[in-house]
Amino acid sequence: MVLLEFQLDRNVLDDDRATDLGTADAGALQETYFLMPVRLKVSEAELLKMPPGGRGRLTSPWLTLPILHVATVGLHKVKEARESGTSTYTLPGSGWRLRFAVSGQDISVYSEVSEQGSCARYEELLQAFEHFASTVREVLSRETPELKEHPQWGRWLKTG
Repeated sequence: MVLLEFQLDRNVLDDDRATDLGTADAGALQETYFLMPVRLKVSEAELLKMPPGGRGRLTSPWLTLPILHVATVGLHKVKEARESGTSTYTLPGSGWRLRFAVSGQDISVYSEVSEQGSCARYEELLQAFEHFASTVREVLSRETPELKEHPQWGRWLKTG
């Protein structure tokens, strides 16, 4: 079982909407806006949960990440692992990484956040990331309609 989800934080959306999202820098939108709690569970492993005594004191399975980055770069890194056998996804703002390695129909995921690894069927992980991207697209289209006017992200919101 693979679960990749986020919790919508309306306060973050309100703060982000204080900027003209239609003209904001594309890279900034991807890496520093829409910071929401994200959870990745592969089999029984909570891969974004910090272990007790780790870099942080919280042991929640949720890690605050820019959902636009996870939806685009994260998905790309999963697909890259299929093509090249391995890939590494650096989580923005943290320096932590998720490492993907494909073997046959399976993919292993190692998280520097939780210091754990787990395995799943490649298609299951891919579908989880695709569903996440679709949900981000739907939520941002609905909650931040002005983002549809952005030269880069407007096109992304309209695809899929």
